Amino acid sequence: MRGKWERGIEPRNFAWVIRDQMAVCERPGGYARNHRKVRRHEEILWLRNQGFTRIVSLLPSPHNLTAYDEVGVPWSHFPFGASADAKSSLTELYTAIRGKGARRNGEPITVSPQQDLSQALVATGFSYDSRIRRAQAEVVLRLLPEVRDIRRAGSAALDLAWCACGRVDAFFEADMHVWDRGAGELLISEAGGVITPLLPPLGDGRGVVAANQSLHDVLRALVLGDSL
Repeated sequence: MRGKWERGIEPRNFAWVIRDQMAVCERPGGYARNHRKVRRHEEILWLRNQGFTRIVSLLPSPHNLTAYDEVGVPWSHFPFGASADAKSSLTELYTAIRGKGARRNGEPITVSPQQDLSQALVATGFSYDSRIRRAQAEVVLRLLPEVRDIRRAGSAALDLAWCACGRVDAFFEADMHVWDRGAGELLISEAGGVITPLLPPLGDGRGVVAANQSLHDVLRALVLGDSL
């Protein structure tokens, strides 16, 4: 293929959520009778050529997910139909608009006011890479005697939401993907917290440290091994 066909075609209603990091669009190829296999292939090619590393499908059926496999684009599937009840499927819905605060189920939220690190409940996560986990374990060994406890829910995005509403007092992790931290960064800042970049011990998956201002500064120094 040459020309625009080699580059692919931008999917219908494509829009950036976070510029150059996260976007939404219609189902590649269209729906039902309007679905076209050639168009689908060209749109998926375009997504791959734009550097997207994962597609998340919210469609109720798994139809055509193999089309992503055919061009080497990783995907995840979380079915959510047009008639699905959002309240029963999403028992907690976190939202934030820059400059207008953060909310959980429509109610304003703020980060924990906890100032004492020794009383802080800290959330974190671990890499799938055993080399990175070894380095992360060294941080936990340094941190555990200094805090109330450490929690691992298994989802950095959820950890950041819980930190934004004060369910945990602080959060740190590296390495992370942009979809792990993209929404959480806005939630934390709009909930009155501080969130700063944290370089990973290995690799290039930038992470974060998040908490209220006082707790953030002490936690960050401890995570990095700096003298307090």
